[in-house]
Amino acid sequence: MKSLVQILLLALFISCGSDDKSEILDIPADKVSASDMATPSDPGTADQGEMEDFMSDDMFMAKKSDTVSLKKIVSSASLAIGHDTAVRHMMLLEDGDESFEKCFSIDEIKLEASGDTIILKKAVDAASCLKPILSEQAGSQASINIPMASFGINMKIQCPGADLSSYNGKKFSEMDASSDEVSSVCDDGGAKFFVNLIGRIKYNMTLNENELEADANIKFIIASKEGDSCTLTAVTGGMKSDNCVHISGSVVNIVSNGESEVEREFQKIVFNDVVEPSDESALYYTSGTQTVTFRNWQGTVTHSGTGFTYDFSNGTANVEGTKGTVPPSLD
Repeated sequence: MKSLVQILLLALFISCGSDDKSEILDIPADKVSASDMATPSDPGTADQGEMEDFMSDDMFMAKKSDTVSLKKIVSSASLAIGHDTAVRHMMLLEDGDESFEKCFSIDEIKLEASGDTIILKKAVDAASCLKPILSEQAGSQASINIPMASFGINMKIQCPGADLSSYNGKKFSEMDASSDEVSSVCDDGGAKFFVNLIGRIKYNMTLNENELEADANIKFIIASKEGDSCTLTAVTGGMKSDNCVHISGSVVNIVSNGESEVEREFQKIVFNDVVEPSDESALYYTSGTQTVTFRNWQGTVTHSGTGFTYDFSNGTANVEGTKGTVPPSLD
């Protein structure tokens, strides 16, 4: 898709000519629906090389993942839209370009906190932020209209027995900056965590006989299998995540002069008694398994404390391997 969009946009010089009011998404629900928790009928396609790359990026190593500890989960929520590969392609962004991420940042959103609970609920219009980014990518002679560039987030942190009221009225960035403190308060007694984030970007542009329309839907979810808060439990030597599901996905549709192209991203990771060691220097999860969907591939990652094994299939091919060292029973 990237080449299709770039060929047209580089032939155009874009100006942000429309000031029509853009639409804003609603705040997502307090519980994720069964349909949104499910793997879509078309989750996208990855070849064997992409599947191998997915397993080589260290996301299943405790030290480098954003998946179990409260501190890491808080940080990952703030990057959900800005790091989506398909959406970045739609915006013509090169690797390392962070201009797009600021438009979908939750850093300035203020928290509601009372007792043992922190809540962040907000729907944001990002259209005015995106216009100069598109203009900078390709110039200033055509017109561009953004009917919608918005995201909505519903996030809840609950730490039974803790007092989180001091975060009331603070910005998310302030909590993120003090995530070590939040973790120290919550991790000892466990925590419940919920994130339901959705995003939508629609834009169209014209110049002479050239027309381009782009439409992206994005979601990022951390919830239990039932769609409500998942639980992080304090155990000896670490934190355990069980019955927690992490989902990220997008569908991007580009129509260039009547020619349509769709790019899909989807991954779903189900945590089954996965223990992250409290020792921050530890490389691997202590134990547990993760049931994983990466586009059209499904498989399992099994952790042992000194490494992990993985086995994936797309129905016709298999990708399997080991990282670190594992007991013979897992090899």
